[in-house]
Amino acid sequence: MAEHSQSNNTFNFNGIFDEFTRQALKAKRRAVGVSLQQLGDFLEIHWSTVRKWEAGVTTACHPRHVARVAKFLTGGYDVPLRALSDPEYARAREAILPQTPSILEADLPFWSPSLEAKLKNAIENAIRDALENLRKNFPRQ
Repeated sequence: MAEHSQSNNTFNFNGIFDEFTRQALKAKRRAVGVSLQQLGDFLEIHWSTVRKWEAGVTTACHPRHVARVAKFLTGGYDVPLRALSDPEYARAREAILPQTPSILEADLPFWSPSLEAKLKNAIENAIRDALENLRKNFPRQ
């Protein structure tokens, strides 16, 4: 069973999904605004695996995923996940996001070219949209 304290919502996740951990996983995913697919891509697992964890069909995760899931549950990936799912959030954080890959790279053993490409694309789109809004609001004379 995963050890947790409901009073301070801390986890010592050991890879077992009990009822509390399943509900926490689902609530956290929804709170950061990502789909099953987005979370699966980020954790480099199939989206249906996340669905099975949340539904209780699969009650344990592979040992190589334990640290990733624990970090997700405790908020360690909130910023990059919200940036992927929320363009407004990405725009608001654009001063920080260009540095995110290098910060995360040292922190994430599962950093992938696919994830890096998605983050770069989100950043480029946010910057392009911000510049377009500036052009509309401040036309040339």
